[in-house]
Amino acid sequence: MVCAAAFVAAGTAALADEWSLQPDTQLRVTVSQWLPGDGQYRRLEALSGDFVVGPEGRVSFPVLGSVDAANHTPAELADHMVERLKTSMGLLAPPDVIVEVIGYPPIYVTGDVDRPGSFPYRPTMTILQAVALSGGVPRGKDAEDERDRSQLLSQLRALREDIARTMSRAARLKAELEGDAQITFPPEIADGGAQDGIDAVLEQERIIFAARNKAQERQYEALEELIALFKGEISVLESKISDLDSALAFRSKELEDIRALVEKGLATTSRRSDLERLVSDLRANRLDQQTAIMRARQGISEAERNKVALVDEQRTKAAEQLQEEQARLVDLRLDEKLKLELLAQLGRRMSALGAGPAERPTLTFTIVREDAAGPRELIADETTRLRPGDVVRARLVTAGPSAAASDAGPVGPVSWRQDAAAREDRTPSSVE
Repeated sequence: MVCAAAFVAAGTAALADEWSLQPDTQLRVTVSQWLPGDGQYRRLEALSGDFVVGPEGRVSFPVLGSVDAANHTPAELADHMVERLKTSMGLLAPPDVIVEVIGYPPIYVTGDVDRPGSFPYRPTMTILQAVALSGGVPRGKDAEDERDRSQLLSQLRALREDIARTMSRAARLKAELEGDAQITFPPEIADGGAQDGIDAVLEQERIIFAARNKAQERQYEALEELIALFKGEISVLESKISDLDSALAFRSKELEDIRALVEKGLATTSRRSDLERLVSDLRANRLDQQTAIMRARQGISEAERNKVALVDEQRTKAAEQLQEEQARLVDLRLDEKLKLELLAQLGRRMSALGAGPAERPTLTFTIVREDAAGPRELIADETTRLRPGDVVRARLVTAGPSAAASDAGPVGPVSWRQDAAAREDRTPSSVE
């Protein structure tokens, strides 16, 4: 069973199918193996740990040595490791491998921004957020208001993403608490229109929900098997006791007859002593079998209690986590309301200054992105999502057809691709 594609770290699911590993990417690899006898997974510490993709796109792992990771998704790398580990270690069953991305190459912002440079990348980052990190447009007239607006929009977008994720986690925890067969997400996120990439977040919660249910089913089945074993043991012990009772009745009758013969002088006392010892041994053996039956019944009772506790424990944890998520959601909603009010106030102040949005200089953006075919430059806007290693070029242009035409020059040393792929990358949903 390969868990890599299913258990990519929270927040990276949107990149798992689209983004390939690049140099300087930090990975956390967890290798574990299912132990049927124990009914649980065992983490293989010697093979697990944190790793970094090297400049040549390779990663050095224990046992496997140097492995090519460039231009592969985390799930593809995990699949490759599973096969290599199974072959190298001679395993009958493939191990479980989880590859998580815990650190990304930085993104770069250059051009008409206040503080050009490199900035840490985070999943779902947009150009607007990157520009906010770089300080927005250079300081000048209305620069403070523009900076505040950019920061508020960036914070509001991130806040709404957090709200969607919190709502999806709360829906999953509620389903676990109530023992539902599937998760019922709120309509505002289930429709997929609340945030870009929300479908990936919902799918991740479904995967976690299914994995936890599967783990509980396995533990429940293991307890059922244990109960069946105890019942089989009791059946065998009861059969032995029945045989011992027959033997004890026979030997006890024989002992009574020998005692009568000894009193008459027709049998020796040694014969009577041998029979007394034999009867005593049979009674002791019968008592041992009864004690074993009691232990087996105690084992059955304990397993039954564990079955009930298994369900109760999961629901208790789900209830506690659900309360935390609901409290967090209330705080996020209040924060969202506050930022919307601040944004409205800022808009009124900017309007009062007499400069409408059409009269202000605006930023235009292009992205220089490296892929297997080499660097290419893509047209983008504020909502375009970035990938690790992207270089954002910001250019300030004034309003009006003549100004826009005079500002539209060549894009630089990297070729400008006006093909279908480049046009698709202009939309927020296609550049993730």
